[in-house]
Amino acid sequence: MRILSLSLQNINSLRGKWQIDFRQEPFASNGLFVITGPTGAGKSTLLDAICLALYHQTPRLVVSQSSNELMTRHTAECMAEVEFSVKGKEYRAKWQQRRSRGNSKGKLQAPKAELAQVSDGKIIADKLAEVRSNIEKLTGLDFARFTKSMLLSQGKFSEFLNASGKDRAELLEELTGTEIYSQISKQVFINSKNSKTELEKLELQLSGIELLSSEQLAEITQAQQDLAASVELQQQQAKSIEQSKHWLTQADKAQASYQAALLNQQQAEQAILAAEPDKQKLALAKPAEKLINHFQTWQDSIKQQEKIQQQVVQTSASLAQVTTQLTTQDQSLAQAKQVLATSKQKNTDTLSLIEEKVVPLDNQIAELHAKLEHPKQNLTQIQAQQKELNNQLNAVQSTKQRTEKQLSELETWLDENQNLVKLSLDKVDNWQQNFIQIAQTKQQISATQNEAAQMTSTCQATQSRIRENQQKLNQVQAQLAEKNAQLVKQVAEYNQLASNSDIAALEQQQQALQATLSLRQQLSQALTKLVETQQQVEIASKQLREQQPHQTELKRKRDELRTAYIQCKNSIKDVQTILQQQQIIHSLTEHRKQLQPDHECPLCGSTEHPLVSQYQAIEPNEKQTRLTELTQELEILEATGKQNSDQLALLTAELSQLESNLIANQEKQAQVEETSLELIDKLSNQLESVYHALGLEHITSAKLDLASSQAKLAQLEKIADYQSELSYKLTTLNQAQQKTNQLEKQAAELTSVEQHTSLAIDYAQQQLSQYTQQINKLDSEINQARTQHKLTIEKIETEIKEHLCKQAPTNLVSLNENQSKDLIQQISNQVIFAHQQQEAQQQLATQVLTAAQSIESLTQQMDKLAAQQTDLNTVVNQLQAQISQTQMQRVTLFGENNTNSVRQELQREVEQASEKLEIEQQTHNQLSAQKLSLSHALETLKEQEQDIKEQASSKHENWQVQLNSSPFDDQTSWQSAILGEAEIAQLNQQLEQIQQQKIEADSQVKQSIAAQAELKQNQPELAKSQTLIQLNSEQLVLEQQISQQQQKLGELHQQITNHQASQNKQQGFIRQLEQLQQEHKYWAMLNDLIGSAEGDKFRKFAQGLTLEQLVYLANRQLTRLHGRYQLKRKPGDNLELEVVDTWQADTVRDTKTLSGGESFLVSLALALGLSDLVSHKTSIDSLFLDEGFGTLDADTLDIALNALDNLNASGKMIGVISHIEALKERIPVQIKVNKSNGLGVSKLESQFAIN
Repeated sequence: MRILSLSLQNINSLRGKWQIDFRQEPFASNGLFVITGPTGAGKSTLLDAICLALYHQTPRLVVSQSSNELMTRHTAECMAEVEFSVKGKEYRAKWQQRRSRGNSKGKLQAPKAELAQVSDGKIIADKLAEVRSNIEKLTGLDFARFTKSMLLSQGKFSEFLNASGKDRAELLEELTGTEIYSQISKQVFINSKNSKTELEKLELQLSGIELLSSEQLAEITQAQQDLAASVELQQQQAKSIEQSKHWLTQADKAQASYQAALLNQQQAEQAILAAEPDKQKLALAKPAEKLINHFQTWQDSIKQQEKIQQQVVQTSASLAQVTTQLTTQDQSLAQAKQVLATSKQKNTDTLSLIEEKVVPLDNQIAELHAKLEHPKQNLTQIQAQQKELNNQLNAVQSTKQRTEKQLSELETWLDENQNLVKLSLDKVDNWQQNFIQIAQTKQQISATQNEAAQMTSTCQATQSRIRENQQKLNQVQAQLAEKNAQLVKQVAEYNQLASNSDIAALEQQQQALQATLSLRQQLSQALTKLVETQQQVEIASKQLREQQPHQTELKRKRDELRTAYIQCKNSIKDVQTILQQQQIIHSLTEHRKQLQPDHECPLCGSTEHPLVSQYQAIEPNEKQTRLTELTQELEILEATGKQNSDQLALLTAELSQLESNLIANQEKQAQVEETSLELIDKLSNQLESVYHALGLEHITSAKLDLASSQAKLAQLEKIADYQSELSYKLTTLNQAQQKTNQLEKQAAELTSVEQHTSLAIDYAQQQLSQYTQQINKLDSEINQARTQHKLTIEKIETEIKEHLCKQAPTNLVSLNENQSKDLIQQISNQVIFAHQQQEAQQQLATQVLTAAQSIESLTQQMDKLAAQQTDLNTVVNQLQAQISQTQMQRVTLFGENNTNSVRQELQREVEQASEKLEIEQQTHNQLSAQKLSLSHALETLKEQEQDIKEQASSKHENWQVQLNSSPFDDQTSWQSAILGEAEIAQLNQQLEQIQQQKIEADSQVKQSIAAQAELKQNQPELAKSQTLIQLNSEQLVLEQQISQQQQKLGELHQQITNHQASQNKQQGFIRQLEQLQQEHKYWAMLNDLIGSAEGDKFRKFAQGLTLEQLVYLANRQLTRLHGRYQLKRKPGDNLELEVVDTWQADTVRDTKTLSGGESFLVSLALALGLSDLVSHKTSIDSLFLDEGFGTLDADTLDIALNALDNLNASGKMIGVISHIEALKERIPVQIKVNKSNGLGVSKLESQFAIN
């Protein structure tokens, strides 16, 4: 594995975006580099970013969704990204976290991670757990192995060298992934202990088993047989008593049912007598309904007559109103002509004045204004510039004064707050971490106390639940016994009912009867529909015959109107021809006046002019009047013809609709007749099979036909009676079956509830025991946390009092979490504000100097603009005087009026007068036409009024004929006999219900008599001699005797069962004991070899072998680093190390005797050896060393650097973090971390910045 590049953003003190590409120069040509910078600048932050991108954690700080100690303060997001290669393939791992809404104080959002291939950008995983899992799978390194093989962080160099044997075993186990040996050792110890416990438990159980002797067993068996014979005899007696009791109960029920049936029968007969008036009322409703159409036709004609009369009155009034309006309109037309002439004359005079005098003056004024515009614009610009310069000058002077005041205040504030300027944010961050630790400890104590309280409450609730479940179990067991007794009784009743009837046969008979009754119902509906259809056909035929004469009369009138229209049109054409000739003659009047006797005509050349006197007498006004009269007559004929055509078209459409309805009703009547015949055939065939199957031969089964079907349908009522009787039997059987099923279901549910309740009690008792143990454990944790919290508070209070500035409040220990956060935030803000104020002081001094220069420049510009303004004012005053003189001439001549507006106004007056004249003329023409139309319409309405009056008289006579032929004496008695559809349906339903109640009552009486006779035949002997009370008393005594004997029998049976179970259990225990003895022997032997409670026996042996390999690898590195020392395992202890000093005749020394520099070299050799050991799956091509070189002298430092050069030459990339000057001089390739003063922020060199 090799690190290729690193990108990070806002990690610890490194604010902003940075990228280091180890594939580029200078890293590409020299793989050994050093990361330098002052203490606390953030050198180790680069290594934290690598760990964060790969494994989402760091060796030093905590990162989670609720806490992120790595994100730079006052930022809203952070990111770490690493590109690395494994076996020649490159990958990119990225981790990032944001705060909500991009706010630096927002809530932390969940971190996001991504693993992708560099070559094609394909994403391998995008969830935190999946990314870590895939990286571990690709590299063979988890976080622990990575930090021990590739990244050696601060303080970790000598950790392995100075560890105890147990800790060294755990470290080796963690690094090499050989924890299986520890697990095996623990599991062997547990298995050995468990097998021994099981063996002792089984031996104890075997010794506690007791068995009966052979004499005791024989005695109990004989007593059991004697009791069983006695119980059987008593159960037979009890069964006989139960049968007699059941018979007596059924007899009482049968007698009560018979009395109730007789009462229902009497009530049904009384109801039939009481419903007789309703039957008579229904009988009169049908003939009354037939007369409704005749009466409605007569009433419609009366309404139509009244409507025509109203139209005649309205039309007469409209005609008078139009005549009055026409007279008024003649006067309005004359006035409009006079207004038009006046407007035209006014327009001509005003236009002459405008063109000759007003327009030249306007042109002169416009030229003067154009000359004035340019000076005025210049003057406006100068005034604007003066205003702007004046505003700028005031603003600069105000800004200067304000800035000088701010500068003075700022200098005073900085003098008073030198302590804040000198205070570092790093120190504030340390205080914040201390307060966070205190708050977390408080929360931990509170959470543990709450958990203990909740656990105690849970224990109490569990105890209460156990008691409730026990009570519930007792109730369920009692209910279950009761339901089982009810079930036995119900099954017996159902079997008795089912034995007296064949259910399948009853259901078949019922289906056959239902089919027959369904056909009967369909036929009844079809016959009713047939009658309705016949009535509709008769009504449609009658309406068609009544409307046909009216259609003939309308056609005759239409033909007459067409003839008159053609004649009128021809007359108009003749008059128009004559009128055209007269107009031609009249147009030559002036030429005829110039003709002189004996002079040639200029047109024909004749000297004689005999017809001149006749032509001069011709006037076209007479023919024009005749043409107007004919035109009006033609319009009236058109209107009358159109009205006649509309009436004819409407009547034709009505006749067509009536014919269509008639044909449709005739077709519908044929279909209904065909459907009725089919139903009659089906019903006849169905009746023949049903009568024979039911044994109802006394009912007629003759074939039905369409004529007699309605009368014979009533004969099928007995089939309905028999169908009701079958339904009652089937309902009784089904109800018994449903009740039996319901009881079985309830018993099963109660059994299930009993089982679940028992299991709940057992589980609750187990939970109670676990909760008690957890409460004790939590109490211990609370005491430990309180002790730790007290020590932490004392330490924090001492440190803050030593370092905090004078503005800090007293009694810091009493602050809660929010108050401590507010305090730290306040101090941080004050420190940042102090540094900002220091920078602001310099900026304000610069602003004051700039403002003074600006004031001097603005004053010079304003003086220059004032001189220009004086010259322009003189020019503007001269031009304005000329404009005023010319405007006075124009006002004297034309006022302030605009010429275009005046022209438009005059033209508008002429157009309005013309439009008004045209409107008045149109109105006059419309009123004339309306008057003529209303005259013809009035004549037509009077004719229609007479026709409708005659029709109304005829329909009234027809109504009287129909009423006289009906069973009603007069119209009042007919109206009282009419019933609504809802009322008819309600009366029919009531009569059917009464009839059904009578049938059901008769059936109940028959069934009751049959049931009593059947019970009489099956009367038991005991029921003849004893009453129900005597039988109950005898049964109670017998049941007590049976219960006592069954209890004794159960006790004897339980003794025998217990003896057999104990015997079987003893044999099973003996077999288990033999098997457990063999297993325990095996586990005890294995436990002696490798087993231990902590797993360290087998772990030390296995890790001793691993340590042997590590020592070999570390000695190879030591040979390169320093030839003096070699490591070896201490004899007698598998995991202890010692040093061999080859310069002192191989003297063996303890590792703790090494100096600081020697200890660093040996630790470095062990770290490199661990790196080689861990990399058994993946080649480690990158190595990062964090500090540790400060304890080396110059010679030892050279030795260590030579060793690192050798490693670099072998192909490894090595990064060293140090602030040692000699190290920085020796390694030319460097990454420098620069620390900003007082802000807690650092920067890398500019070449690593990302814009």
